Amino acid sequence: MRSAILACVILMIVVAQMFGEPPRPPSTPPGLANGAYAIAGHCTGQQAAPTLGPHERAVPVASEGVPTDFFVLADAPDVALDLAREPVLKTRSDGVQVLSVELNQTQAAALHNMTAAHNNEQIAVVVDGVVVMSPKVRCPIDGGKLEISASQGDLNRLKQSLWPAVESQLHR
Repeated sequence: MRSAILACVILMIVVAQMFGEPPRPPSTPPGLANGAYAIAGHCTGQQAAPTLGPHERAVPVASEGVPTDFFVLADAPDVALDLAREPVLKTRSDGVQVLSVELNQTQAAALHNMTAAHNNEQIAVVVDGVVVMSPKVRCPIDGGKLEISASQGDLNRLKQSLWPAVESQLHR
């Protein structure tokens, strides 16, 4: 019995060495910075894995289960989520819950340049290695102040993800 199990394990190792590992969905290598990215491509679980350039990554879109959608993004963000202050969860006069975010001056200028260059295109916002939103740019964004609307739970999670990430970067 032991020799049969050992033979199966050895056979599995030999086959893995000969043929490599089975294909897997693309994944995000560690270290992808929080930020806004121009989208170079998009694929779903129904499509073959995208061909990546030398400085591109396939980044999963946040989902409840196994990610099925991926965006092809550059290694570095066009705009880092370098916040000027802690995001504020508030209710607008029309009753909509929003997360108010303000970028520092350098990133505010980068956001203006990015949104001007990608007007009427979708961009990806990455937090903690996944795409948390992919809004369509309607006009250049000036001043670096944003209001993000989503469900209350999503806004709370986003705030918790954004601010601790900034705090850890400040203390390096």
